[in-house]
Amino acid sequence: MAWAKFSKSMQQKTDTDGSHPLGLGLLISKSIIEAHEGKMWAENNLEGRGATFYFTLPLKKIDV
Repeated sequence: MAWAKFSKSMQQKTDTDGSHPLGLGLLISKSIIEAHEGKMWAENNLEGRGATFYFTLPLKKIDV
């Protein structure tokens, strides 16, 4: 849902050199993290510019 909106907005943005960035890095990262039962989210920075992205992955104990 939110990631679909992010993806669509990234496709509409123009980079400083006039190119159109794909914005795939975060989508790929999110897919990998969720495949490992983790979570990924973003929070706006307090300064008002940009965002900080976080992720968690569960620990798995290995019996030896």
